[in-house]
Amino acid sequence: MRNHAWISVSAVLVAAGNVIGCSVDDSVVAAGSGGAGGKTSTTTTTGTSTTGPTGTTSATGGRGGSGGSAGSGLGGAAGKGGAGGGGGSAGSSGAAGSAGVAGAGGDVDSGMDADAAAPVDSGMDVEAEAACVQESPAAFCARHRKNCGVFNGGDNCGAARQVMCGICRDASPTTCGGGGTLNVCAGDQPINRAQGGIITSSNPADIVGEDMGKAFDNSVTTKWISKNSQKPWIAYQFSGGARYAINAYSVTSGNDFPDRDPLNWRLEGSDDGLNWVVVDTQTGQTFASRFQTNSYSFTNTRAFPVYQFVITANAGSLDTQLAEIQLFGDPASVVDASVPDSSVSETSNPDVSSEATPDSSGE
Repeated sequence: MRNHAWISVSAVLVAAGNVIGCSVDDSVVAAGSGGAGGKTSTTTTTGTSTTGPTGTTSATGGRGGSGGSAGSGLGGAAGKGGAGGGGGSAGSSGAAGSAGVAGAGGDVDSGMDADAAAPVDSGMDVEAEAACVQESPAAFCARHRKNCGVFNGGDNCGAARQVMCGICRDASPTTCGGGGTLNVCAGDQPINRAQGGIITSSNPADIVGEDMGKAFDNSVTTKWISKNSQKPWIAYQFSGGARYAINAYSVTSGNDFPDRDPLNWRLEGSDDGLNWVVVDTQTGQTFASRFQTNSYSFTNTRAFPVYQFVITANAGSLDTQLAEIQLFGDPASVVDASVPDSSVSETSNPDVSSEATPDSSGE
């Protein structure tokens, strides 16, 4: 009788255990919660899972925690995946419940990568790459001291430019440049002083029609060329014994072969044609187009009867050429002619100079 009673109680308890096990697994055991998304804080919460209870029939493990969402804060790390739920303990006759699947990891906030990859701008490149602001047509003509016709010259940014600089008062085409100065109305300033004088050169006439006289003929369509010479010189003596304190000049490129253009040179003055004083030096000069005129000015108050243009290097050719040289300055006074200026250097050799220049600057 006792044995029958014990079996009945055991059956009830086993049945109750099965009911309780199912009830807990179906309605009480919660899925593991996902880890919290990464914030700007470094602490991250991982998902947890509740294990199933013991029973004769295996309890199913709790579901894995879902992955934490990425934090919206800059640089927040992704939340860790929730840990898988532990398997339910085996009942007296059932197998252990399977473990819950681990939650997937959260996505990384895209804001972190974009911010980290952005380069740091120091501002130096913007300053270094600032574009040259081109001067106005009026400023261009004024800097070259031109007041008529279409003038082809180098602008303030080093580029070739053609500008209509004006019309002379009588509107006659021959008036513009008629006074011997390119693109200047006859009778206006500045006046080209290199007119009617005596010209000498290291290469006077290497090619017929392209002789040294073409460098001072008030025309950019002709040229002087020195064959097989990268360092020629050409000199100009004013007519009638005149003396001028030249303080500006222009050089015009030839019609072809840019590698024949002058690159480095000196302008020198002399009282006797033997001893020379450097009044201006230029290096690394370029001509962006053919028939282009570059203008130069400098400080010089000493008047000379003769000046020479000494080319010390050209742009690479075995030959050297230019279309025109014009000289601008003031007539000599009695003081200029009698008192030498000791602030500038002298040399007796046209090809060797001390290179000392008084306040020279190119335009």
